[in-house]
Amino acid sequence: MSSFVPKPASDLAKLQPLDGLNYRRWAVKMLIHIESAELEYVLTYVPEPAQAKAADSTNPQTEDGSTSTPASVTPEPVTTDKSQDIRAKFERDNKTVRGLLLHHMSDNLLDIYAKYKSAKEIWDMLKRKYGADDAGRRKYTVGRWLNYRMVDTKPVIEQVHEYENLVSDLEAELIPVSEVLQTYALLEKLPESWGEFQNKVKHESKDYSWEEMVNHINIEDAYRQRSVSNSGTLKANMVESSDVKGDRSRTGSGGQNKGWKRGVKANNNNKFKNN
Repeated sequence: MSSFVPKPASDLAKLQPLDGLNYRRWAVKMLIHIESAELEYVLTYVPEPAQAKAADSTNPQTEDGSTSTPASVTPEPVTTDKSQDIRAKFERDNKTVRGLLLHHMSDNLLDIYAKYKSAKEIWDMLKRKYGADDAGRRKYTVGRWLNYRMVDTKPVIEQVHEYENLVSDLEAELIPVSEVLQTYALLEKLPESWGEFQNKVKHESKDYSWEEMVNHINIEDAYRQRSVSNSGTLKANMVESSDVKGDRSRTGSGGQNKGWKRGVKANNNNKFKNN
């Protein structure tokens, strides 16, 4: 009995549901997990109908190609125990793969394909509908990549990963992106606050690889976070220092309140005059 191993099943939780636009990447990842569970045969295997087997076993062919059933020959059973086991295994695996495909679809697509009981039929229908070359989809994918811009309100490294996904979408649509283009396009998509960093890299004579550029951005981002943290600590110390100076100016150098002294002296003079 085949069943999914724990690791691929847990990794599938990160798979984005199929919405039609992400079919190529979805299909590749889905096929990887199905193959890891050794269930890919479900997407290609067509079980033979029991009626055909019954006809072959009960009507053997003669020399001239015709079929006949001699009275003295006892018909063999329609299916053997082995064939029954194979069919039972296929039905179990088909249910597993079908459930896997439907579970990782958007609700709109789930309503369309839930009525089909064959995993192979669902897989083939999706391939015909979304797997064919579509010029409109390619234009949309290129537009998303060109118009993508990073912002200061989100972590830069997280946005670098989003950019990598856009490049993967281009490659899934069979649109080649060279490493040089991918690397320096990333530099142009950094937030506006990174203008000084961009100019510094552009004026360097060194050519950066993709890994070097991402590492360089990581270092710069860590430096910026430390600077923000240090400036916040310095500001807090300055506010605290100003509060202490204000207290000293009110209490005097001896630590006693000058206003309180003047009040006591005036009160003593009034008592002297009354006496």
